[in-house]
Amino acid sequence: MSTQKKILILLVLALVLVALFSAAVSVNACDCPGTVTPGWLKRHPEAWGSGAVWEELKLHFGLPDAHGPEMVETWLKQVPGDKWYTLFRATFAAKFNFINGCYCDDVSETLGAAIWWLGKYAHDKPVKANSPAWKQAEPLYFVLDDYNNGELCFPHRD
Repeated sequence: MSTQKKILILLVLALVLVALFSAAVSVNACDCPGTVTPGWLKRHPEAWGSGAVWEELKLHFGLPDAHGPEMVETWLKQVPGDKWYTLFRATFAAKFNFINGCYCDDVSETLGAAIWWLGKYAHDKPVKANSPAWKQAEPLYFVLDDYNNGELCFPHRD
């Protein structure tokens, strides 16, 4: 089986998982406190907490038992020259927003595709800005960045 066919199958599976997740989530728009960005999360470590939101993020992304400033330093760091971390930060913030009641149908497929891309390129780092891999992911990043900044679905949290 060709590499392109394998990638297509993985992408379809990721989209199916997102669709199943979408069907399972039922959040009232008034439950959304506003979306946040990776920068907002860095400035507000108290928002991470240690409750259900943190546990779901930890399980979803396979994160270690780190909290607050240690967590921020480990997972939201900026790594010059590696666009994998650029997409990871946007994806992480979007997932945080979804879990916090800001579920958005218009973004759910993009979030699923970004998670799939992160898994595919997790061991091919650094992902350079001029690489074919980043050219594939950059449109996903722009959608997630718009969503996290309150330009899609919900306003940004103050």
